Amino acid sequence: RYTSVSSRSQFGQIGARSSRSINAQGARSVMLSAQRAAGAAGKGLSAGARRRPALVEGGVRAITYRQYGGPDVLRMEDVAQPVPQADEVVIAVEAAGVNHWDWDLLRGIPRSNRIGAWGGPANPILGSDVAGRIAAVGAGVTDLDVGDAVFGDLSGRGWGCFAELVSAPVDRLLRLPAGLSFTQAAAVPQSG
Repeated sequence: RYTSVSSRSQFGQIGARSSRSINAQGARSVMLSAQRAAGAAGKGLSAGARRRPALVEGGVRAITYRQYGGPDVLRMEDVAQPVPQADEVVIAVEAAGVNHWDWDLLRGIPRSNRIGAWGGPANPILGSDVAGRIAAVGAGVTDLDVGDAVFGDLSGRGWGCFAELVSAPVDRLLRLPAGLSFTQAAAVPQSG
């Protein structure tokens, strides 16, 4: 069986949905590692603070990897807050899908995924399938506005959806249809 797992930006609230993207054991391993990282980042905080980690000034929380390997190389880190460039928006991530691309990039297989990234992963934040609300718009963006619910596939365009905020080109996004949840929408782009 294959499973697509979505994670809210709080990283501790996990939901699962059936699809054709990553084997269930791999998805569980990735998300359990993310939960452990989120838990370690929130030790000593109230339950509410653990679900929504405090932001570092000018930064956001993200699940990162700096070397190839299994779920044990995933870390919760503070990273720079994205700034939208021309024809981009910043999305406040509500859900991000985990699929075979993420799993393969994490492990660095096939070896062709490592080309051009001799010092480690080229994109330290995985995640291509995203759903959330627009938090900021860049110059030239006219058809989307702050607060709009969107979803899309950022593979090959920077990745980075396993973070609280991600910058995305508007040509990779669609408005969230009525009746579709953020979790459902994040499972759609690659898994369909």
